[in-house]
Amino acid sequence: MIRYLYFIGNGFDLHHGIRSKYTDYAYWLIDNNLDLFYKIESAFGWPNDDWWGDFENKIGEISIEEYTNDMCRNYAPDYGAEDFHERDRFAAEFEIERQLTELFESIRNSFHIWVSKLESANSEKRISMKTEDSYFINFNYTPTLESLYNVNKSNILYVHGKANRDKTLILGHGKTLEQINNELNKTASIKEQCDERDDSGYFYDRAIETTIDVIAKQRKNVEGIIAHNENLFNKFINVTDFFIYGLSFSSIDLPYIRKMFDVFDNDDVIIHISYYKDEDLQKAKTFITNERIKDTCVEFIKLDSIVEKAHTMTQVPKSQDS
Repeated sequence: MIRYLYFIGNGFDLHHGIRSKYTDYAYWLIDNNLDLFYKIESAFGWPNDDWWGDFENKIGEISIEEYTNDMCRNYAPDYGAEDFHERDRFAAEFEIERQLTELFESIRNSFHIWVSKLESANSEKRISMKTEDSYFINFNYTPTLESLYNVNKSNILYVHGKANRDKTLILGHGKTLEQINNELNKTASIKEQCDERDDSGYFYDRAIETTIDVIAKQRKNVEGIIAHNENLFNKFINVTDFFIYGLSFSSIDLPYIRKMFDVFDNDDVIIHISYYKDEDLQKAKTFITNERIKDTCVEFIKLDSIVEKAHTMTQVPKSQDS
């Protein structure tokens, strides 16, 4: 019977000294794939470090209008050219789909390589955890639970895939197609910068729809992942303690957490939530308040406070003369 359920996020790996921030991925790209780094920066408007720090969410926030406008200018059909072909009317949308799709494929491939090369966890940062009667939902791609804590792989769900095991890893933003469309402000000025011919509006609309479609396809299918694991999640009905370690409480994480509360049969499940900064603590408290979870059922902790003490100490031999 599963009594203890763990949600493991990137803060867990960071605690163990693994440089697994998205900004670390950016620095790795600079050293190992500078061309891709510049392509990402260019496509997303030369973002700052804060953008890179929230990379996975930010890939759903490309400036659709600006990007489409640039592609329209570069691939607008020249109707008066001697070599004009009917297919030239669709050049912008073809190039948008090709270039953006290739960009995201390159991101996923390089991200997988980067994750696969991350250093091992620092054993001195090992924390106290219950491994008996426990199950682990791992949002990380690394094998820290297996390699450092000897957790049986049958008791771990790598919800987004595992490096060096899975062919592909799940990486993506959390915005739906509807949300992307709602956030998009179509301005006449951009259409005016496209070709002024009679079909310029059609030319632009097809191009921007293609940009939106490719961006929407980069979304994590959270609902599908949850549905796929429904039978597993239903086994958590008797959980008494729910440990949320290193999770950021981002919008992508919340559906998984809410699903667990739907499954739990006990309203008094004790929730243990780790935090690193005050900002993390506030996000967790906001979630607890919004979900109307009883304060008496929640414990906030820092992982540094539960680092295991050494099991053995060097023994000094007794003097033979004593």
